[in-house]
Amino acid sequence: MLYRHFNTLSEEEPEAQVELTTTIEELIAIAEYSAEFPICLWIYGDAESKAFMNEKLSELPPMEHIQSIINLPHIKRLESEALGYAKADEKLALKRFRKEQASFNKQRKNSQRTNS
Repeated sequence: MLYRHFNTLSEEEPEAQVELTTTIEELIAIAEYSAEFPICLWIYGDAESKAFMNEKLSELPPMEHIQSIINLPHIKRLESEALGYAKADEKLALKRFRKEQASFNKQRKNSQRTNS
């Protein structure tokens, strides 16, 4: 959505383009990093959020146990049998992301050509 609405969001201030680009890059890095973990919990970074996260994490079994549960055949079957609208399909999400990214890059190149 940030790629799709980049021009609208950054029209008012030129500095907003740099901030939006930085935000997009950070979100992509977070998404790529979090793909390595079966369960992710992200917080704001303040002490209260950290205490909440530690409380919730202490209730969970070790990561190895969680991973082994996720890899059980009946859990995999539930995932594969879920209706398309009942979950976020990673392949479709990646396809949408790449399409929006390509469109965004094309717009930037065209605007750079017209500005030059």
